[in-house]
Amino acid sequence: MRDFYVDDLLTGTNTVEEARKQKTELIQLLSAAGMNVRKWASNNPYVFEELNNSDLERMIQTDKDPKTLGLLWAPAADELRYSVQQTPNPSITKRTILSTIAQIFHPLGLVGPAVIRAKIILQNLRQLKLGWDETLPQNLYTTWKEFHSHLRALNEITVPRFVLGANIVTVQLHGFSGASTVAYGTCIYLRSSDSVGNHNVRLLCTKSQVAPLKQINWPRLELQAALVLAHLSETVSAALSVEIKEKYFWSDSTITLGWILSYPTRWPTSVANRTSEMQRLTNDNWNHFLSGENPADLISREINPEDLHDQELWWMGPD
Repeated sequence: MRDFYVDDLLTGTNTVEEARKQKTELIQLLSAAGMNVRKWASNNPYVFEELNNSDLERMIQTDKDPKTLGLLWAPAADELRYSVQQTPNPSITKRTILSTIAQIFHPLGLVGPAVIRAKIILQNLRQLKLGWDETLPQNLYTTWKEFHSHLRALNEITVPRFVLGANIVTVQLHGFSGASTVAYGTCIYLRSSDSVGNHNVRLLCTKSQVAPLKQINWPRLELQAALVLAHLSETVSAALSVEIKEKYFWSDSTITLGWILSYPTRWPTSVANRTSEMQRLTNDNWNHFLSGENPADLISREINPEDLHDQELWWMGPD
């Protein structure tokens, strides 16, 4: 008989009773397929309080921070953490830099402002057309060494897994886009409110890209960032089970807003195609925001890993 393995099975419920029922059903379902559940972990200990069988009790995950899908999860605090290994490289080349970047697993892009700096360094190497194992120029060597020395600071970042407030009545989605000559990106926040006017704002996900090697002017990069935001918000809305009452989209570029809020036929084909797509996805619900308070601009500022932890604008959004 062959053995079958399921590395991670993630699920969630709104109540402890539902979680217990789901746990029992999963055990029965997987047992019928010849797969035995080895360990459980939950952010609520009451899910396991009815367990009396010693074999089942040993299934409860006792690790401090069990790893799931590449991220560390602290069940007691219900927080996600990062695990970055700062291994010394005997030689620094384009190959070793790419390997280091690939080890920074951040599927939601929450540490994007730090990671984008590494990607910009890598793109500079591509622009120089260096081989995979060639020696780096002195300036890029120094820049990478300085970045790599602070990389373990990402392990100090903790992110609440649950992004909504308590007893919520309405949920809004707020998306920001921004660009510079070296990078552009977007970030999405959920603003949940209860019946007495308490609000909770949390960063949900982000997406960032380095600017293409083919030079594009800054307004076009801002427009591309806005288009990425429109597509990301569509993906997020389809994935969330909570009802989004309202959506707001923000940009600090008046040129981009002028393009989006006008008839696409007025613009060149490349601009018209993008603006018509955004109008379809966002219903023209775009607003202007000051550049200094736009959290998406942090993506293009190449923040050091140790500085990202205290960036309240990034984690909580603007006031």
